Amino acid sequence: MKLNNIFVGFLSFLIIGTLGVCIAHAISSSRIVSIADDTPAYEKADFSEISNDENILKIKVKYLVSTDKPTLIISSPQIQNIDLAKLETEIGKDKVDFDDKNKKIKLSLEDHMETTGEGSFTIQTKNQNELDLSIENINNDILTTQKFNKIEEPNPDNSNEDIQNEITEEKPTDVESNNETRISDEENAPNSGWNRSNNMMLSPGKTVTLDDGSKATPFLYFGDFHYAYKHRKVRDSVGGRPWFPGLLGIGAYPIGQGHKNNVTAPNSALSVVPSKGSNTSDLESSKNQLYTTSHGDGQTKGKARGSQGTFVTTDLLNQKLPSADPLKPHIAGPDVDSISNQGGLQNIGMDKSSVKLYFRIDPRTNLQEQRLVFDQAYDDKRVRIRITQSFQSDNTVNTNIEYKNVGNDELDSFTGFAFKDIQLYKNMKVTSAKGNAKIRSLGNKEGIYLANKSFSARFEMFLNEGENEPYAWAGRTTWKTYKNNFINLNTPPTGFPWSKGTDALKGYYQSFSDLEDTGDKGIEPGAGKQWVNGRWDAGLAMHTKNQKLKRNQSVYMNYRTLLEMPPHVIPGIELHQVGSEENPDVIQPDDKSYMLSGSWYDYTKTKVEILGTLDDANTKEATRLLSGTQTEEEKTDGVSHGWEYDMPLDGVSPGKHTIRVWARNVDGKISEVKKVVILVPKSASDIPQIQIASPAANTSEDDPYNPIHQEFDLKGGWSDSHCDFVNITYRIGDGEEKVLYEKYKNPTPGRIMPWYLKNFQIDEFNDLDMHELTFTITCESGKSNSDTLYFQHQEGSYQFITPNTIDFGLHNLAPTKSIRSQPQLAGKLKVLDYRSQESSPLKVFLNVNKFLKEEPDTDDDEKAVTQPESLESSFYWHDTYLQINKETQISGEILPDESVWLKTTDLTREFEKSFALFLKANKNQGNGNYVSTWTWTATDSL
Repeated sequence: MKLNNIFVGFLSFLIIGTLGVCIAHAISSSRIVSIADDTPAYEKADFSEISNDENILKIKVKYLVSTDKPTLIISSPQIQNIDLAKLETEIGKDKVDFDDKNKKIKLSLEDHMETTGEGSFTIQTKNQNELDLSIENINNDILTTQKFNKIEEPNPDNSNEDIQNEITEEKPTDVESNNETRISDEENAPNSGWNRSNNMMLSPGKTVTLDDGSKATPFLYFGDFHYAYKHRKVRDSVGGRPWFPGLLGIGAYPIGQGHKNNVTAPNSALSVVPSKGSNTSDLESSKNQLYTTSHGDGQTKGKARGSQGTFVTTDLLNQKLPSADPLKPHIAGPDVDSISNQGGLQNIGMDKSSVKLYFRIDPRTNLQEQRLVFDQAYDDKRVRIRITQSFQSDNTVNTNIEYKNVGNDELDSFTGFAFKDIQLYKNMKVTSAKGNAKIRSLGNKEGIYLANKSFSARFEMFLNEGENEPYAWAGRTTWKTYKNNFINLNTPPTGFPWSKGTDALKGYYQSFSDLEDTGDKGIEPGAGKQWVNGRWDAGLAMHTKNQKLKRNQSVYMNYRTLLEMPPHVIPGIELHQVGSEENPDVIQPDDKSYMLSGSWYDYTKTKVEILGTLDDANTKEATRLLSGTQTEEEKTDGVSHGWEYDMPLDGVSPGKHTIRVWARNVDGKISEVKKVVILVPKSASDIPQIQIASPAANTSEDDPYNPIHQEFDLKGGWSDSHCDFVNITYRIGDGEEKVLYEKYKNPTPGRIMPWYLKNFQIDEFNDLDMHELTFTITCESGKSNSDTLYFQHQEGSYQFITPNTIDFGLHNLAPTKSIRSQPQLAGKLKVLDYRSQESSPLKVFLNVNKFLKEEPDTDDDEKAVTQPESLESSFYWHDTYLQINKETQISGEILPDESVWLKTTDLTREFEKSFALFLKANKNQGNGNYVSTWTWTATDSL
């Protein structure tokens, strides 16, 4: 097997008198990148060793800093708890600057590091009190943060109100259960797989061959397509917008408001390459078709640029400036950095220093997923927002938004929001003028879809799937990132989303009347129908349930989207139920049937029938469930039609069962087969029952669950016919027994109730052994029962992770002279090896190319491309010259380790020490940016 990762090197070259300044840069990507960041991308810090004495805490900090600016900053609200004298003794009294007002200690490390910028120091506390600790660089970017000596708040009534809400007959709340929330960031955890990117990027899904032989590839990204495709800087994206120059430079003004690129917009695109074309990386080629769905996305010339109507935010502003009506909180978009006549709110929309973009390969799909992280803050209050986009096996994009309280105070009232300003673009041109982009129902309150004849593609949003679905959503209008709805403290907000403004149709609120209004979520007009008939902006607003958010507690909101070229010669079908083998839909043991629902569409025929089977994959033995018809006009527009069928479950035994459905038109052509997996639990009795449903049910030593990550979520059901309270505990093997729920009230005796355990960690079991995770339920009478998840890692393939950025630093270069520069990598160069002991040795190769001059980005897509100028440069590996455009082996033979499941081989330091770039300037060298395409290859082929 052979894996290729392409990245593009970058060089900025400027002659200044007799000196030159050059910055070399390289980005893991499939396309061109932008100018180097002024903060070294490779700066990092980690809390590597932590030791507790009787009265103090010692924390060792390992770091890598820029050798030009070797400075780190210790930040903590409890800064007085840090022993300053110990730091001064270790680093030097004149190198330690204590700032009590801002709760910071600045460290000058030029005499306390290796020549590479690596080093360490120890932070010692004066006592064992709680300590919130962050390490920042010179630009106040947080490199790492963690809470030590966490004080658990007592629970006076020995019950859990948040969990009790989950286990009632209502839908579970989106607050985590009472298992302890992670303190440190997941992105920095060992083996998390997340790699930081300093540049916006595109991540492709699976390429699908269409009816006519053309190939369609979906992409996910954040912010504007243009900036992701061109790999513009994350830091540049959250900066100011470009300016119109005015007349002779007089009267210049910015193009619109807000940040240059709204990075909080989770977006997707679909590229269609004709059957006679090639699947080129030039996504903007005139031969291809490109489809996008956010207003302003890819529009780099006007005020709407940057997807500013699609964003994620919270009502944190309302904590500082409370509304007169608590059900109508004040909201600020992520581009808001000030409120009229109010100070100290420059980070209320977004703390720009906190913005980070990550990517990793999802082992379930082998596709890249992305995560955008940023904070909103004021005073001691801080909310961290994580937006994760992941492709599913069917090319739908799952968007999960986490809102986490990482500040020092509890938030007594909190709501997270997300907005989507929908516009249908084909090749960056609008196909959906007002009245044409009609939001229609998927049916069964599942969500929305948009399609029209000019757009050709189809965009769907699934908004009713699982415990973290939006509490409320409304498909009416949206807002802008740079707006807020604050008027004054004595007046409740009358603006978006609480008003009946001019942007909404008469009689309708822009989105919601207040936080208790669930909008369009509880209204079903019927599949293919509109909630409102008329001309109106196509915008979608969503929010979580309003609730208290404790320190280090998270609230989640989740939805899926699908941007596809629908089948035009076979029917299309949707199934609303989403149970899978790993996460089945748990029903009640006495249910006699299972209600199926969905929708169908067909661009070729007016009549279809829906067929289905129970526990039978043979489509020839199907049962006809129902039939449907449509008009010629509905056929032309691809309108969805709802369907429902109550599937009998007579004689079905406890356990998992699979229901399959598909559509067939009058020509005998069938759609894709959709399926749902259900779990029938055991009936309740006077002995308490507990069952594991996810990540796998009914496992055994002969058929264990095979985890693909170092963590997973668990859920299941429990029941008892007479107990008032139960306890649920869990343990691995003979290990410590831990409490999941204690004295948990049985709300409905005899009914199956859900239980959850999120982010269960198995890092310590990096082996191929069989392990048992047992859950036990105990009634107050002493009766108990158990269920066990058997899990075992399985041998597999390998993952090849390449750095996002290669930084060759900043140099003064005299013309006609040459310099040698060593690289610094942002992100790791490593191999994650899951292979069996018998596997062939694996090797890593690198192919380099010349640096070619890149024309500045002028936002003029029609500007002619000329033959680029090249830069004099050469590359060496272990002092051996590398030939251009030829593979060079840069690793030894990498063999799997039979004693572990995952063997990690880190080549980062070896590459940084052994690779060299030689640059030569001359007086004729043109100023500008230079790019070089490099290709990494990992192969275990003989």
